Amino acid sequence: MGKVVLYQIQINQKNSIMITKEKIVEFFKDIDNCQSFDFNKELTWGYFFLSANKNQLEKTCKQLITLGYIFVDIFDAEKDNIDDDDEFYLHVEKKEKHNVDSLFKRNEELYAIAFNYKIEYDGFDVGN
Repeated sequence: MGKVVLYQIQINQKNSIMITKEKIVEFFKDIDNCQSFDFNKELTWGYFFLSANKNQLEKTCKQLITLGYIFVDIFDAEKDNIDDDDEFYLHVEKKEKHNVDSLFKRNEELYAIAFNYKIEYDGFDVGN
């Protein structure tokens, strides 16, 4: 069976909003209600970064690979308006076991990496 994304949090840093611990608590409650995932096992977690600079995403990807992440894709971000600048997403994955605290910590680490590479960390998803 292929990957199934049940829930995704993506918060754009352009609005200077980070994923709060409260949002992660809400995420786990929503998932528990669906009973689709066993959080006692490793799951495939997807992480997303956004930038108008594709080269920066490629550099970030190289760093993430050294940290055990798997490259999935760099793809065009959808535009809200046709006149908007081109932007791209970097999607990486990692098999991990998370709870509220560990996922919050992972997000803090990914925000720091994004800051260092002058890109945006845009959120995560989870699949089997």
